[in-house]
Amino acid sequence: MIEPNIYHRLGIKTLWIMILERMFGPLISFFGILVLIVARAADDQFLTSSFSASIETVGKINAVIDLFILGFIFLWLLVVILNILVAWVGYHFCSFCLNDNALEVRKGFLHKVELSIPYRQIENVDMEQGLIGQSLGVCKLIILTAGHEDDKSEKDGGDGGESEGVLPMLDKDFADDLKKELLARSSLDFHQTTPTNTVTETAK
Repeated sequence: MIEPNIYHRLGIKTLWIMILERMFGPLISFFGILVLIVARAADDQFLTSSFSASIETVGKINAVIDLFILGFIFLWLLVVILNILVAWVGYHFCSFCLNDNALEVRKGFLHKVELSIPYRQIENVDMEQGLIGQSLGVCKLIILTAGHEDDKSEKDGGDGGESEGVLPMLDKDFADDLKKELLARSSLDFHQTTPTNTVTETAK
């Protein structure tokens, strides 16, 4: 059971995935470092014989390559650290809370977004899990709402259901528990707020 009235983060798997997503660029640039290292490791005699370069010229070329390698490694490490920091900030400042009447979602650091989804407006909760998500055991939780989104749906030609909130990359078991909790609370809130129909007989 998910503890109510306190803010929960998305889970450690989410943090690792956010970091890995930002590592694609640095991983590509890492191959550039390998190319420079291979060029630096080329035999000096091969360079002098193939390009008719003197030993002194080859030494200068290797010195320049060494400088590029050091600079490239420094920039690469800086980019990696910044990407990890950005991923951590995005993870740290994304949380949700099950309060008495609504699901509260907080996102963002510089641009803060606070979203409140009343249980009575929750129509359904979907879990999306792609091939990568299946292998990592994570999924996306999509909360469909109705009510105050009806006008927008009709204008757009929809069916009255709108995606009001998305919690990305949750651990599948945790997402399943959260889905059950949200549907249970929305069902309970619906029955509490829906008036019962009573039939009275008039005296003849």
